[in-house]
Amino acid sequence: MKLPVRRVIGILNGFFNPLLLCAFLPIIEGAPGLDLTGPTGFWGQLIVATVIAEVLSALPLFGKTVGMCLDFFGFEQGSASHKIAGTVIGATLLFMVIGFGEIAFQGGFGTIEGRTFFARWAGLVTKGWAFVVIAGVLLDPFTAALGRMIVREEK
Repeated sequence: MKLPVRRVIGILNGFFNPLLLCAFLPIIEGAPGLDLTGPTGFWGQLIVATVIAEVLSALPLFGKTVGMCLDFFGFEQGSASHKIAGTVIGATLLFMVIGFGEIAFQGGFGTIEGRTFFARWAGLVTKGWAFVVIAGVLLDPFTAALGRMIVREEK
């Protein structure tokens, strides 16, 4: 069975984007470095983020939602702006859902040190959004090339 190149690229993005997110998010949040020891540290967060990214990006409704946003804003199908805007919208939606899962995984839904779950989630999303979107836009051409190499498709 051979996977279509778009699905392979989606799988690669679903791993590499969370990897970047989990590697740099503690720095964005002001932590001195990565916690590689605890279950809610780097490895646990990477597993949660990767599972969320893979499941969400595989859902047809996710792609339709991104496509609906692109149509709403009037991006011409197949244009460079369509591809970049699709990445920005997709990365934003993924990051918001992954951030929700990460915050719940790290500390649950209660209040921690006077900060509610929503305040922690909103803080994460607003602090890390630019990094995640820029990384997503810059990573896309590399995962596309790697995906084509894996399925041995010529561009």
